[in-house]
Amino acid sequence: LAPPRPESVDAAESSAPEPAATPPGRGLFALLREDPVFARYQLWQFLIGSANMITEGPLILLVSRDLGASYSESIALALVIPLGLSMLTLPFWAVWMDRIHIAEFRAKHSGLWAASQAVVWLGALHGSLLWIGVGRAVLGVARGGGVLAWQIGHNDFATPERAARYMGVHVTLTGLRGAFAPFLGVLLYVGWQGFTLPGTGVTLPAWSGVGAHTMGVAAAISVTGTLGYVALWRRVRAGA
Repeated sequence: LAPPRPESVDAAESSAPEPAATPPGRGLFALLREDPVFARYQLWQFLIGSANMITEGPLILLVSRDLGASYSESIALALVIPLGLSMLTLPFWAVWMDRIHIAEFRAKHSGLWAASQAVVWLGALHGSLLWIGVGRAVLGVARGGGVLAWQIGHNDFATPERAARYMGVHVTLTGLRGAFAPFLGVLLYVGWQGFTLPGTGVTLPAWSGVGAHTMGVAAAISVTGTLGYVALWRRVRAGA
């Protein structure tokens, strides 16, 4: 039998301080510093994800309020067409994604986001529900691959034991853009009334927004993100 442990040892171990937990924000930025390729991947994903979120609120206002679409037409354009096509196309995207690195997938797939927003922008400028429907159909096809890439794309950068940490950073950044991008989209579309910033005495003048051009702003952001993915894929391929 092992000899009994001295009480002094037990007391010392029980009084020893536990390791401090890493603050969530610090852990996030530490990982992005450790893996600059993943950081760039997240940057371009942040831009394109924000662009998609920017368009959703204005789309409802555009279709139902400004173009006077019926309830059925509004639901079809907002939900049914994109959701239906995303489910139908997801298996085809999965087969392709299984063969290539996520950076290559994003570089070749992300142009669909910009295309969908550009077509909706065209429809908004001409007041055409048909063109808006075409744009939403393109969005549905893009979303089939986008949902899949969102779920598992980070695994191409992480080892199995670090996958949860990478997913945590990925989800945190998704929540961050979700906290501001939808509101930014509505502000761009409808503007705001003049108001005074509390405690500053500074008055912001009223602004009427950019209306339908909100979709063009989103398309430009998505183009930027797509070009970023292309550069990222070239870097990944060169380092392979």
